[in-house]
Amino acid sequence: MARNKLFSLILLVAVIGIVAVLALVLLGIIPGRRPPRIPPTTLEIWGVFDDPNKFRELASGFTKPEFYKKVTINYTEMFIDEYEDKLVDALAAGRGPDIFMIHNAWLPKHENKIDPWPSDELIWKGSLLGPMTAREYQVTFVDVATDDFVKDGKIYALPLYIDTLALYYNKDMFNTAGISAPPATWESLEDVSRALTRFDANGDVVRSGITLGSAENINRATDILSLLFLQNGNPIIGTARGTREPTIAREGQEVLDFYTNFAKRGNENYSWDFNGLYSIDAFYGGNAAMMINYSHHLKTLREKNPHFRFDVAPMPQVSGSVKDINYANSWGFAVAMSSPSTEKGVAHEFIRWLRQKENMQKYAELFEQPISRRDLMLWQGLTYPQLGVFSRQTLSAVGWYQPDSRRVGTIFEDMIESVVRGERTTNEALRKADDELRLLLR
Repeated sequence: MARNKLFSLILLVAVIGIVAVLALVLLGIIPGRRPPRIPPTTLEIWGVFDDPNKFRELASGFTKPEFYKKVTINYTEMFIDEYEDKLVDALAAGRGPDIFMIHNAWLPKHENKIDPWPSDELIWKGSLLGPMTAREYQVTFVDVATDDFVKDGKIYALPLYIDTLALYYNKDMFNTAGISAPPATWESLEDVSRALTRFDANGDVVRSGITLGSAENINRATDILSLLFLQNGNPIIGTARGTREPTIAREGQEVLDFYTNFAKRGNENYSWDFNGLYSIDAFYGGNAAMMINYSHHLKTLREKNPHFRFDVAPMPQVSGSVKDINYANSWGFAVAMSSPSTEKGVAHEFIRWLRQKENMQKYAELFEQPISRRDLMLWQGLTYPQLGVFSRQTLSAVGWYQPDSRRVGTIFEDMIESVVRGERTTNEALRKADDELRLLLR
């Protein structure tokens, strides 16, 4: 009996001793195996379009586990018109963000400002977020993400969403005209546009079948024309003998004529001459039956006209084509090369956290954006049918090599407007644009 009491007393003392030692270790009074964690770090993130409050809600999930408790995330939303210039200036001055958004056409211009993802080892000991190889990236995300953000086996950015151009149409106008379905090809789009366009006694358009043809008052005119080139087999800038060179002057006449004919009075496809009226305003205001644009204008149209009955359909394709070709538009999160080493490591950790399926689903829910992960497309199509139209198209989406996307936009707009105004023939405008693109490539 005495022996049992002695044994119990010894056991009790041992347990108390172990608990005391563990408490001292946890408090840091004596060294030991403390729970691993990232050191106190503040991440500065710059982006466009994403609401800061919603982004903070998303990022709060990163800092909940003990491992990331000491990390503070500051997100700054920038105005798109000044974002690129401010970003470049800040990075050059050493006061830029640790993570910044990069457009999918910007990698050729800004590659040297980005620290690629580490793919061969963990950054932080104790992290549960493993690395990702270029092959795993390609399997996880749609192909255009690899085309735009992976170079020479190195991953430069994470696209939380990828948008595509699609066809918006006025349901009441379609129903009234007895048109049961939106056009699936460009040929059928021409027929539908002609059927829905209305003119006054002077031959002026009073209702447009589709907002196409010009550049200054057509939102995303450069992207729409780019898609038409690509769908017709013209890469715009191709690779020959190991060098890049423009291709639009050789085989672009039919495409440019097709696009601008919608704004040429007297042409059978003529449907757009609203001087000063913008394409989006014309569509939601009932002055146009169709519009081509990205998914973020779903929200725009609902806010502008809550009673507007519209829907979206897949982008028209070339008749007889063996595969669909759509046009991608996205922003990816990239780590700044100029970021200090600790912040750079934490930035990579945060991006690896963002790429996880549950976090990308949360992003899609918060911001209503078409998802870029393959394994979330079915979910989005079932949960958000209109967004699903855009996300499904990412599987067949492409882009093209743009040495300077802002300058490219100016070149394309001038090319379109010079033809519509009769200042140049189609071939003259194409040759001028071809020469200007060639200068950008030098």
